[in-house]
Parts: sequence; structure tokens; C-alpha cells
Amino acid sequence: MKNEYKPGQGNRNQTPRRRKRKRAGLGLALAGILLALVVATAFGLASCINNTAPASSGGGSQSQPASLPASVPVSSSEPEPEPEPEEQRVRFSAVGDNLIHSAVYASAASHYTGSEASGYDFNFCYEPSKYFFEDYDVNWINQESLISAMPASTYPNFNTPVELGQAAFDAGFNVFALSNNHTYDKLAAGITATREFWNTAPDGIINYGLYTNTTDGSGIPVQEMNGMTIAYVAFTDHTNGIPTPSGAPEVVIYTSEYAAMEAKVRAAHELADVVVVSVHWEVENSHNVTQTQRDLAANFANWGADVVIGTHPHVVQELEWITSDDGRQVLVAYSLGNFLSAQSQPDQLIGMALTFDLVQVVDPDGTRSPLAVENVKVYPTVTQYEYYGGQYYSDPRTYMFRDYTDEMASVHPVRGKNGSFGRAYIQSVMEAYVPAEFLVLNW
Repeated sequence: MKNEYKPGQGNRNQTPRRRKRKRAGLGLALAGILLALVVATAFGLASCINNTAPASSGGGSQSQPASLPASVPVSSSEPEPEPEPEEQRVRFSAVGDNLIHSAVYASAASHYTGSEASGYDFNFCYEPSKYFFEDYDVNWINQESLISAMPASTYPNFNTPVELGQAAFDAGFNVFALSNNHTYDKLAAGITATREFWNTAPDGIINYGLYTNTTDGSGIPVQEMNGMTIAYVAFTDHTNGIPTPSGAPEVVIYTSEYAAMEAKVRAAHELADVVVVSVHWEVENSHNVTQTQRDLAANFANWGADVVIGTHPHVVQELEWITSDDGRQVLVAYSLGNFLSAQSQPDQLIGMALTFDLVQVVDPDGTRSPLAVENVKVYPTVTQYEYYGGQYYSDPRTYMFRDYTDEMASVHPVRGKNGSFGRAYIQSVMEAYVPAEFLVLNW
């Protein structure tokens, strides 16, 4: 059997000569290794010299050290990004008159299921449209009647049970305008009683339009929302012939009091990023905007208003952009119509939900861009009630137009005054007074 050569072992059949040749080869290999070490050492020294020498102006490549000394930290993180401008945006909705007639609170009494002997549940009034307001940061409403613990009463001197306020809070409304022609209906006692109610409102609820001082910036609430501040001021044409009550702890400002209105609007402009002026004005049941309204809106804009919201006519009126003296574009909605009531004319049952975005851009140094009012839209609303149980205005409640049907309209008692009341009629009213660029019928 042949002896096999195994790596790592000598072959026992080798002659002395072959063993001698192997030693000679080993010697040559060692010599080669030494030579390589000498060359590598020389190359390393040259590299060190090149790395410490001044950079060549000839543009040739230079050798770099394989690694930095252990004492020099190596950072792998990217540079911090530069701060960028930040957009601040508030989504705002506004609806018209929340006018609580006896039919509304009588229906609320019939819905009450609490443990007390009597009470009110107004939630049904807002339930059909409640979902709409979930998408907005601010939900504004004109609270046409006083809310207090005083006995409930209806036209011409209104007082509304406090349960109405809670239902409105639950529906998502968080800003309430209180300055209107019914503010003095219960004289000084009514102002005191309604203030007691509003003082118990949850955090985040804004009410405004009553002032202890009409000549300065006091009594102007400022709402903080999404990094933006919004100031609210309100005025009214009249108070149904009732003069300012003796001893009233707070009062309204009339639209005839130009100096007081200007003082409030200019003060609001200094207090906040945005100024919303609401005004209860002009002719009931008229779709036509008067020159008085246009002139007053222009004054509000020049004094610092960014948005003007009108109420009182109980029917919808147009909206438009006006330009202030300093070049700002100011949105004016002359009348939002009714939101909830038990009024009896077809057009009094049609209102609008006005929506828009308030937008500012804030630079890293805190500089704010001019305010922009964007995405202005108008969504029609409809108040439905029926006749049953001997009650002509049973269960008043408000729907968004897209949810309202001709079947609902067919049993509406207002059909007795206008047999065409229905979706087509409502749409025609809105198209007559709301520019097409703003109107949203279905979505």
C-alpha cells in the first residue's frame, strides 16, 4: 500500500535530498516575508508624511489615515434640520338664531324622562344635525333668548330653561352671542339670572355681548384655539323698545353707539390674532341687505374685524368679501337666518351653517403671516316640526338639508301656507341669496 501524503505531515518515503529542498524553499519564503514587511513599513512612513504635509495645489488625490486616533470622537449623526414655518388652522362653524318659543320648551317637557316631577330634555332638537358640528373647532350660535332659572316664558319676553343650555353644549356649540333684541326682556333681574347660568358653563364655553363698561376693552373674551387667539365682540340694533334697565349689572352696546363699537373692535384687534364681530341688525323677514348694513360692515372691517356675522332677520341674506382700508379681505355674512325656532313662515325655517378656516403661518422667529379666511362654505339647515296631539308645532328640530326629505316636508304644517315647501323650494331660496361658489347642498 502506498503511503498517502497528508497536509501538515511529512512523507516518510521522502529522500534526504527532497527534505533539503523543502528547507531551502522555506528559507526563500521567509526572505520574501521580510522583504514585504520592509516595503510595507516604508509605504506606511510615506503615507504618514503625505498626511502631515500641506495639501497639494495640483488637485491630486491624497492618502487618508485608516482611522482617527482613539481620542478623536467620530460623529455619525446628521446635522439638525432648520426650523420650518408652522401653519395654524382653526375650523369654524356658525349658525343663526336659537329662538326658543313655548312650543320648543313644551316639547322638551314631553321628552323629559328624569326622576324629578317635571323637567326638560332639549336634546331631540339638535340630534339630527349634531354630527355636523363634530368636525369643527369652534361652533358659534346666536342665543336669541335668555337662559336662566327664572320661569320659562315665550314671545314677546323670552326666558328659556337652563336645560336648553346643556343640550346646546352637548350638541357641540361652544361660542354663544348674547346681544340681541331680547336681551332686556326680563330687565335687570333677567341679566343677573342669565349671568348666573353662564357662570356655571363648562370650561371652554364662550359667551359674550354683555358689558360692564362700554368705552374700553373690558368684557372681550379671547379664545385660544390651535395656537391662535380669537376675540369676540357683539352689538344689537335695539332691545324691542326696552331701555337699559336700571341696576342692570351688564348692558348691551347699540349699533347707534359708534364710539363704543369702535372702541371695542379696536381693542379686540389689539388683543387677538382674529376678531369676530357679531351684530343683530336691520329688517326682520327680509332677504334684502340694507345700505345701513353694508356701511356698518365696512366700519367694522376698518376698525379691525376679520369676520362679521349677522343675525336678526330670521331669514338668510347674502354673504360677501369686503376690503378694509388696510387691504384685508373681510368675510361678511349679513344674516344666517334661524337655526331653531317655532316660527311659522316657510323662509323662517331655512337657515345656513356657515363654515370657514382661519389660517396663519408662524415663522420660527414667531412672526405671524396676515390672517387668511379660507374654504368658506354654506350648508343649508331646515327646521322641522309636525302637528299631532293637538300641538301645531310639535317636536321642533333642525336637519342639515342633505338629510331632509320631501316626505318630511309633506307633513310639515307650514305646507298650509306654502304647498310647495320641500327640497326644491329650499334649494331655490338658498340659490337666490347665496353665491354659488359658497353653497354646498349635498356632500
